[in-house]
Amino acid sequence: VPVELTDAGMTAALLIWLLGMVALCIFFWQRGKRLTALARRGRRLEKNDSLLIPYPELKRKTSADVAVWISRDLPTSFVADGRFAGAEEGTNFAIFLQSELSETRKKLVLQHELQHIYCYHVMLKSYMVLLLILSCWNPVLWLAYRLTCRDMELQCDERVLRTLDEGARREYARTLVEMGSGKFLWGTVSSFGECDTAIRVKRAVAWKKAPEIVEGLSVLLLLGLFLFFYTGEGDWGQNDVFVPAENLVEAEQSWEGDNTVWQD
Repeated sequence: VPVELTDAGMTAALLIWLLGMVALCIFFWQRGKRLTALARRGRRLEKNDSLLIPYPELKRKTSADVAVWISRDLPTSFVADGRFAGAEEGTNFAIFLQSELSETRKKLVLQHELQHIYCYHVMLKSYMVLLLILSCWNPVLWLAYRLTCRDMELQCDERVLRTLDEGARREYARTLVEMGSGKFLWGTVSSFGECDTAIRVKRAVAWKKAPEIVEGLSVLLLLGLFLFFYTGEGDWGQNDVFVPAENLVEAEQSWEGDNTVWQD
């Protein structure tokens, strides 16, 4: 459909784009601040707390890098950027757990949220939100954001399930069923029961340790896709001219006297 680009139309499109970015910035900021303000009413765990004992690397970092909070009346447990969550200076990440959970489930949820940190999901999600704001007009990017966040949750589930025995995996699946809200949280917060509960539960129940060769094949597939999308024939030379086949005759007639040699 041909569209005439007038000065008034371009100005209107620019204003709509700017208003959309401002609206999304306000939405994400208020949503995140409201959730973290509610979470910070709870109690921060000390580095020698019994919940942190199974994670010596977290125990060493808790005072300077990762803060873990137990809070009441939270809609879900989640991890957020420490600076955005209003944590103390030097705290890079803040994990908020629901106080209503049993000790077993707190440990499972804590493991899941730690995987978000180890896989750099908090940082990646911040970049994704920024791209979403800048390209708020693009529905494909919204879908890509949604599916990428689902893949992040599935990756964390996979990494946790590798460390659990059969009984603990069943408890993990039950925790997903009971805590999965089925609602997607837009923004930089990564929540345990954030989205696509049915898919995650099915994956958890049917989970089996994949052979090591599968990881190797995944790397090869990634390299193959990279080469497919990011390589081509190379740049045209400065003296190269591309002429469609149907215009070759006209081109030959208009370039009479030139030294260009045409070959079939």
